[in-house]
Amino acid sequence: AADGDLASLGATLARTMRTSFAVMVPFAALLPLLAPELARLLLGYGAAADTVDNYVPTLALFGPAVLFFTAHYLVLRGFYALEQTRTVFWNQCAVAATNVVVAVAVVTRTDAAWTSPGLVVAYGSAYLVGAVLSFKVLSGRVGGLHGSELLRFCVRIGLVVAVSTALAWAVHAGLGAWAGDEPPLPGRLWSVLVVAAVGTVDVVVFLLLARLLRIREVTAVLALVTRRG
Repeated sequence: AADGDLASLGATLARTMRTSFAVMVPFAALLPLLAPELARLLLGYGAAADTVDNYVPTLALFGPAVLFFTAHYLVLRGFYALEQTRTVFWNQCAVAATNVVVAVAVVTRTDAAWTSPGLVVAYGSAYLVGAVLSFKVLSGRVGGLHGSELLRFCVRIGLVVAVSTALAWAVHAGLGAWAGDEPPLPGRLWSVLVVAAVGTVDVVVFLLLARLLRIREVTAVLALVTRRG
């Protein structure tokens, strides 16, 4: 950006988005599936223990919401690199306005139990609007963000995630059927086992399929993690 090489800026940002999505898309798909177990592990203590299931919808909805949040703030880095902070301000105004409007619309039409999930819907909607708006504006200013390549990547990663999440769901359902109303292990230990088993299946299948389809962004992330390890 400092050298005025807008084409390289757009290419770098597009590559960073694809790499980030390689991590965030499978996470966003898996979080709703494991929300019940994660709620018990993270929040099922003290006074919240008896009502921990109330947290499940909120955790589940945060999966896609965090994905939109990630996309939005990655694109904003491009504006910051160009020192176009005024554009960022107006973009954030659109995000805030969407958040308020959707939150009011959802909360006024739900009961108390769905207030928190409704606010997550508003949060996700706001950052979806922000991501789309910022991507479109920045793409015009740098001469493109390789949108067609990003779309093809999203289709491929979506297919991989669909298969890995479906198999993870099958494992989750099988463990639930086996445990029935009385899991063979105490509550939190059982939740740990479910998260570990389902997560392992999901990650292994995802990595195998990504390698089979030669999704280099996934292998790049894996190489970075193993190298640092």
